[in-house]
Amino acid sequence: MIRTRLAFSLSFCLLALTTSHAQQTLPARVNGGETINQLQPPTLISAAKRPLKHYDYELWKSVQLPQLSRDGKWAVYVIAPTEGDGTLYVRSTSSATEYKIPRGRGPQVTPDSRFVVFTIAPSFAESEKARKDKKPTLPSALGILDLTTGKTETVEKVRRFTLASEGSRWLAYQVEKAALPAPASGGATGPGKDQPPAGRQGGRRPAGAPGATPQAPAAPAGADLVVRELATGQSTTLVDVTDFTWNKSGSRLAYVVDSKEDPKDGLFVRELGKDGDVALSTGPAELRGTDWDDAGEQLIFLRTPKAASSTPNPSTAPPRPAGDGGAVPKNSSLWHWKVGETKATELVTEKTAGVPAGWQLADGGSARFLKDGQRLSLSLSPKAKPKPKDPVEPINVDVWSSIDPLLQTMQKLRVNTKPSYPALLNLKNGKLSVLSGPDQPTVAVGEETKRWSLGRDAKPYEQLTSWDQSYSDIYLVDLESGAKKKVLTKQGGAALLSPNEKYLVWWSQEQKTWLCRGIDSEKVVNLGAKIPHELWNVDDDHPAPPPPYGSAGWTANDKSILVYDKYDLWEVNPENGEARQVTGGRKAGMTFRMSRFGFDPDKPAVPTDKPILFSVTDEASRAEGFWRLESLKDGRPTKLVLEDCSFGPPVKARNADTVLFTRERFDQFPDLWLAPTIEKLPEAQKLTNANPQQREFVWGKSDLITYTTSDGQKLPAVLTLPENYDPNKKYPLMVYIYERMADQLHNYVRPSAGTSINVSRYVSNGYIILRPDITYRTGYPGESAMKCVLPAVQETLRLVNVDEKRIGIQGHSWGAYEITYLITRTNLFRAVEAGAAVSNMVSAYGGIRYESGMSRAFQYERTQSRIGGPPWTDPLKYIENSPIFWVDKVQTPYLSIHNDADGAVPWTQGIEFFSALRRLGKEGFMFNYNGEGHGLTNRENMKHWTVHMAEFFDHYLLNTPRPDWMKTGVPYSERGIRDLRSLYTRPEGIK
Repeated sequence: MIRTRLAFSLSFCLLALTTSHAQQTLPARVNGGETINQLQPPTLISAAKRPLKHYDYELWKSVQLPQLSRDGKWAVYVIAPTEGDGTLYVRSTSSATEYKIPRGRGPQVTPDSRFVVFTIAPSFAESEKARKDKKPTLPSALGILDLTTGKTETVEKVRRFTLASEGSRWLAYQVEKAALPAPASGGATGPGKDQPPAGRQGGRRPAGAPGATPQAPAAPAGADLVVRELATGQSTTLVDVTDFTWNKSGSRLAYVVDSKEDPKDGLFVRELGKDGDVALSTGPAELRGTDWDDAGEQLIFLRTPKAASSTPNPSTAPPRPAGDGGAVPKNSSLWHWKVGETKATELVTEKTAGVPAGWQLADGGSARFLKDGQRLSLSLSPKAKPKPKDPVEPINVDVWSSIDPLLQTMQKLRVNTKPSYPALLNLKNGKLSVLSGPDQPTVAVGEETKRWSLGRDAKPYEQLTSWDQSYSDIYLVDLESGAKKKVLTKQGGAALLSPNEKYLVWWSQEQKTWLCRGIDSEKVVNLGAKIPHELWNVDDDHPAPPPPYGSAGWTANDKSILVYDKYDLWEVNPENGEARQVTGGRKAGMTFRMSRFGFDPDKPAVPTDKPILFSVTDEASRAEGFWRLESLKDGRPTKLVLEDCSFGPPVKARNADTVLFTRERFDQFPDLWLAPTIEKLPEAQKLTNANPQQREFVWGKSDLITYTTSDGQKLPAVLTLPENYDPNKKYPLMVYIYERMADQLHNYVRPSAGTSINVSRYVSNGYIILRPDITYRTGYPGESAMKCVLPAVQETLRLVNVDEKRIGIQGHSWGAYEITYLITRTNLFRAVEAGAAVSNMVSAYGGIRYESGMSRAFQYERTQSRIGGPPWTDPLKYIENSPIFWVDKVQTPYLSIHNDADGAVPWTQGIEFFSALRRLGKEGFMFNYNGEGHGLTNRENMKHWTVHMAEFFDHYLLNTPRPDWMKTGVPYSERGIRDLRSLYTRPEGIK
């Protein structure tokens, strides 16, 4: 069998190498658009345009954190390079007014749309110098822009700032003490110990807010907290504050003081605009986990007493738990305060009724209010077992047992994770219910949870995760009584409750449909029975049950559920399965998916009486757009826009109709666009022009082609040509593969260094790029790739003028495996790069994914590797699909990157194949960036690798000189010392 397939492969390769291809004009786009040659006439390209160089990457910027003020009158965003200083833009949506703040980042607009508060970062050059000199991270500043006057105020050395989520009057920020004059009267005094921010509303560090970085030294003990009234600029300073949290409306601020004088330490609440603070806890204690209820009228926090450095004030110190004999307890307790009360009340300790014996509040855990404000979700955990007085000194040995539910490698990653279990506290009656435990299902409690929740018990199936998939027994949990009832056994698909908790819905892998039953009913309804199309992904080709296309949610009061087939949305009655088609995409070959554009974020239900926006994709052309449905009650969606591009999700101003979105193609950066309403989307105006320098460079154009696989299947591929493509000139071809690539047709590829080829850089330098879709047959992943990739190359040779002796291919991870397989079957490629490739499926099957500690077996039996069984039932398939057994057939120069900290593919796989190439005297190179994982993350490593991969391909496909590292190798003693700065430094006189 293997020899037969190999003979077929070699004969196919011979055909690929010897067939003559006449150059023809590309066919029209499948949606009636232009051909590639029409899109890219060589006569229109300016001679002044030049190819991209490595030093040009620094010119490209990204648009970050785009947002609209709530009144829709201002668009706020940051434009920043990968390395360098960004700029914050605040731009009027109705006039030419625009504010630019150099190095501004992390902007937040107040809910009243009057102020923009942001961080001003130190310059990139100064920060880099401090980093290289191993000096502390330079401090950031705070900026406050008043949109009514256009004036910006700056405060130096700000540690962090926070606004209340619904409050516009007050701002709180921490500064280093040297940045402020003496503290205002009424503030707490004394240095203390800094704590990380916490709390749901204002205590979590906002994105982009200033703070310590991994390279920074430990934060100083405490910081001055400034509470500022934005409109007047008046402020109060509180000293030695380590944490602070706004309530939702911004009317109250909870803050923690930690100083050297223990009696002055504690948690305080300040009601803004009023005199005096309420002391909720004073004296020596660790205070954390502050959380306000949604109304901002209640506060909870965790308190862990510690040895006092001075005697606490008995009139303000919290009462000690009864019966402790005056000793300071070691464990945390949960406290509660309500507006109007003069002190906080202790709610939960290890001695509270309902807490199991030997349990306590989870170390590192926190508590939070549910939406109703009447219940608290918290975590408990068993106390650690006491250590023996004379413990045995352990030796370093792992004992692997076949009865272990989890492999030792998985256990190792979890050993330091202390178990915690959810509990629910009812504030009305004081009842504490423990919802889970070591031998009970795991129960999740959300903010919107009412009476019911689902419990999941995966323990009976933990071994199966090594070679199959995750399964759980599903329990229906009554949060009032704590009663649990098993409702599903060995459930592998999704299971969820409807928002109003009337129904349980789950995906049946066996029946390949959504099933539903009432909470108080045993009747099961097949939600797909009256839908005449598949609800599962018909294109999924893994050897496992296919997943569903998904659900768009529920309508109000759980009246109906919305589910998808491949093209359309269906509204289904959960009582009887009656289904109504909402969209009409199938006949048109268009996929409709509902957007939550304009929905009330506080209401989970899909409205039935309001307009609904759909994102739409044309299956044949990949054109994208938006359709609008007047309401779910009747009618069909109508088109707003459909273009040969990709749209980002539109964002609507909260209190206005203004819309912000992105639009991109391979040759168009995803700039921001602005429309006055969603109905006027076709009339949108371009808001940003982040990368005008692109016009100075040779770029490319992407289009879809269709090719026929060796099995007769029609598949799409993305073909990208240089914009100055000349049909009379021969070009090198670079193939990039993974699985399905057609969905990337419109993706803009920003020039940059990275792990894989940068399509924009290669096409700019004269390459044609091919990215074909690949489909698979279980048991033959390598052959499947060959039957797709080679015909896709053949079709490209027919359509455009490619030099058949200059074809390269690159891929990473799964794509790299496919490439490594291909070069054992074909000599079509002049050079290849395959990063982090599996070369031996036999050894890889039993290997470990060290990132998770899991066995790799599941990947071969059920998921991406697609063998469909273990080696002892299908040994020939494992051998046939393993490039290592056919390495002697390789005649192609081989480059690879496989890092020694790869958590997905063991780097020994790369060593196996490289060692075999070396043993056979074949040309091979392998780069190992010490400590890097499956892909590169370190910027300097990315730059280094990008240069070397480009040199490799440029040598073989562009006929550039052979670089020294390919001539002589790189001795271990000289590794990493090559100076590449000249390649990333712009020469004088070059724009």
